[in-house]
Amino acid sequence: MHIAGVDEVGMGPLAGPVVAAAVNLSSEYRDQRHRRLQKALDEPARVRLDLEIRKGAAAIGIGIVEVEEIDRLNIYHAGLRAMQLALGKLAIRPQHVLVDSRTIPGVAQPQNSFDKGDGINFSIASASIVAKVYRDRS
Repeated sequence: MHIAGVDEVGMGPLAGPVVAAAVNLSSEYRDQRHRRLQKALDEPARVRLDLEIRKGAAAIGIGIVEVEEIDRLNIYHAGLRAMQLALGKLAIRPQHVLVDSRTIPGVAQPQNSFDKGDGINFSIASASIVAKVYRDRS
């Protein structure tokens, strides 16, 4: 089953774009549930994990909402839009979506939202790391 974890970064400080990642991990990689990803990783650890996640991913999508659109939509809706864009860019359509603390409107697949999901779900944590590393490099 293809399951995509989705998370966004850039919601706190209102400077720069909101970036979301959707990560559809391969089943072999996803089965390594004993791994615990912490959001409070330093930059070198995030970069290492980003490379590892990209190697173990069946597909990754990145969604970006720029400042002008954030101003037009508001920050909350910009985050949702970034997540929609990220899901739309996955090369493999997921059968289920796991999201950090929200429900993404307009998504046909079933989805589950988890409060602090990046701390309890490997797919969501992977999306959080990929989005953060991508945004930091931009």
